[in-house]
Amino acid sequence: RDDRRLADVQSIRNGLVAYRDDHAEKFPATLQELIPAYAASVPNDPAAGTPYGYTPSEDTTSYVLNYTLEIGVQNIAAGTHAATEATLAAP
Repeated sequence: RDDRRLADVQSIRNGLVAYRDDHAEKFPATLQELIPAYAASVPNDPAAGTPYGYTPSEDTTSYVLNYTLEIGVQNIAAGTHAATEATLAAP
């Protein structure tokens, strides 16, 4: 499931960057704003079935996308991580 989580997070990040490029360097207030132009749907965590935690900054010029890995994958350890535009995983 960790491989799926990373694929989901990368897909969401790609949609967020495309949205930002079309909206004066601003990210959306919610992930639902990516649908349908930037994503067909917004994936949920494969184990819990709950949305990934998305928090844009107050001025929507940056964001944090939280996710948790169970066992770790691709040199990213198990645990909770925060993806941003700059990085896929920060502890």
